[in-house]
Amino acid sequence: MGVGRMEPREVKNRDVDKDDFKPIKAKMAPVTGPPPDRTASGGGGFPRRLFGIAARIAFAAAMIAALAGATTVIQWRADALVSQVNEPPMPARVIAAERLPGHDVIERYAGRIEAARETEMAFERGGLLVAVEVDEGDKIGEGGLIARLDTASLEAERNRLIAQKRQVEANLELAELTLARQETLQNQGHVSAQRLDEARLNVSALVAERDTTIAAIRAVEIDIEKSEIRAPFSGTIAARHVDEGAVLNTGTAVVELLESDRAQARIGVSPEIAEAIRNGAAVTLRYRDEVLDAMAAASRPDIATATRTVTVLFDIKTDTPLPFGEIVELEITRHIDERGFWIPLTALSEAERGLWSVIIAKENPENGLAVTERAAVEVLHVEGEQAFVRGTLQDGAMIVIGGVERLALGQDVRPVFAEAAQ
Repeated sequence: MGVGRMEPREVKNRDVDKDDFKPIKAKMAPVTGPPPDRTASGGGGFPRRLFGIAARIAFAAAMIAALAGATTVIQWRADALVSQVNEPPMPARVIAAERLPGHDVIERYAGRIEAARETEMAFERGGLLVAVEVDEGDKIGEGGLIARLDTASLEAERNRLIAQKRQVEANLELAELTLARQETLQNQGHVSAQRLDEARLNVSALVAERDTTIAAIRAVEIDIEKSEIRAPFSGTIAARHVDEGAVLNTGTAVVELLESDRAQARIGVSPEIAEAIRNGAAVTLRYRDEVLDAMAAASRPDIATATRTVTVLFDIKTDTPLPFGEIVELEITRHIDERGFWIPLTALSEAERGLWSVIIAKENPENGLAVTERAAVEVLHVEGEQAFVRGTLQDGAMIVIGGVERLALGQDVRPVFAEAAQ
C-alpha cells in the first residue's frame, strides 16, 4: 500500500516525542511476512518476481498451443473418418490362391564351346622344314597335306638299299642253283654231305639278308612318309608356329588343328544334375538368342575342388558354325515336391525380421464387401515375375496383387478378380 506525500512543517525548538508520529502510523498499512531479501543480485527482489511472472506466462502459452494442436488433430481425424465413411470402398485387384503339390525349377549352368578334337601337329622326326602348305584360318580336309620336311638323304638311303637288295637277290639265285646241283651230285654219290649242307645254309643266309634289306627299305620309306604332316580329321588351322627353313627337333609343333565339323560344350554342373544326366540324354543349350539341341557325351568321374562341380561334355547338334570359346548355357528343369502357391511379386510386402507377407481380402457377409487381413508367407523360389510361396494362406483365398501399399489392415475393399498367376 502506498504512503502519501507528507508536507513539511515547521518544527519548533522543543523536544520531539513519539506522539508527533501518530497520524503517520495511522495511515500506513501493517507489514506482514518475512522481511525482503536484500542480498539478491540487483540489490532487490523485483527482478526475481519479474522472472517468475515471465515463466508463468510462457507455460500458459505452451499449454494453449498444445491444446490448439490436439484440437486440430482430433478435428482432422474426425474429418478423415467422416470422409472414409462417405467414400465408396476402394477396389482391389485380387487372384484366387491355388495350392499346388510342387513346382518346376529351371536351373542354368554356364560353360564354353570348344572343338571336339584339338591337336598340335608335329613331326615324329627332326629335319629341315621345306614347305608349310596352310596358314591360320585355313580349312583342310582329312588327309590334306599340312607341312613337309627335306627327304633328300632318306631317298638316297632308300636307293642304296634297293641296289643292295638286288645284289642279295642275285647271290641268292646263284646259291639256290648251287644247292640244286649239290643235291643231284649227292644223290649220285659224287658229293659229300658237308658240301650239301654248306650249299643249303648259304641259301638260308642269303634269304635272311634279303629280308633284312627289304625291312631297311621299308623303314626308310616310313621315315619319308613321316616327313609329311597330313590332317587326321577335317578342321581349321587355329595357329601356325613355324615357317619354312627352320630345322625342327622331334615333336616341335608346326600348326594347331581344330575339328570344326563337330562342336562340344564343356559345362560344370552340380553332382545331382550330373548323376541325373546319362550319356546320350537330350538337353537344351542356349547360345545368345538361339536354342541348341545337344546330347550328353561324357562326364568326368571327379568333382572340381574349386567349384564343387562335375564337368560334362555335350555334343551340339547344329549346322551353324559356332565360335570356339563362346559362352553357352545349359537349362535343366527340375521338379520339387513341395506344396505352395504361385503369386505375383507385386503381392509381396516386407514383414518383420526379414519375413514376407501378403494382403488377403476376406469376405464380409454383413455388407457384401471384403476386409483386408495380413498373411505371413515364405518365398521358396522366384521365377521371372512370379514367386512360389508357402505359409498361412488357405486354398482359394483372395490375394491382393496390386497397390498393397495403399491399403490398411481392416479396411473394406471391393475385390476385382484379375488373371491368375501361372
